[in-house]
Amino acid sequence: MMKAIVLLTFVASMWVAGPAHAVLVTFDELATNTDGAVIPDGYQGFDWSNWGVTSTTAGGYGPGTVSGLNVSYNRFGNAASFSAASVFTVNSLYATAGWNDDSQVTFSGWANGSVVDTRTVSPSATAPTLYALDWSGIDTFMVEVTGGTHHAGDNYVGDGPFVAIDNVTVNGVLAPVPEPGTCALMLAGLAAVGLATRRRTLA
Repeated sequence: MMKAIVLLTFVASMWVAGPAHAVLVTFDELATNTDGAVIPDGYQGFDWSNWGVTSTTAGGYGPGTVSGLNVSYNRFGNAASFSAASVFTVNSLYATAGWNDDSQVTFSGWANGSVVDTRTVSPSATAPTLYALDWSGIDTFMVEVTGGTHHAGDNYVGDGPFVAIDNVTVNGVLAPVPEPGTCALMLAGLAAVGLATRRRTLA
């Protein structure tokens, strides 16, 4: 019985602490359409600023969809970022230019309001490119797109500094803390185990 108490206590402490774990952000759980939708705050534990999700196959968004049917993008061609209350690591991501060839896509990692990591790339508009970053200790990740010339092709009907981002691997994100009711039930279970042990000892 004592082993059961120790085990339950350990599980409870680990659950409440919310251990860090690796997450593959695919955007495929989000409801969207070919016109796009705003990524809501709280998705995968992050706050999302100026991020959209779409299922369109036009331009680079079709080939840029690495898994499932959805892919994220920077809305209106402006800078987009995601952030968390605690630090995390961005391990890697896939990027595809939305409409332009030779566009400049700058990734930057921020901590406490200062840039600590940065990298500028020029992804293809016809196929996704995997970029390994392994940036740790950041609380904000930002994407900015500039320049480029329109990619020729019937499916490239749009224009502007857009990038499709998919299958972002992040680490260090905290698991959700259980609701107060869940904690209460767990503590009640621990108390019941303790009471049963006490009664057996006195019997």
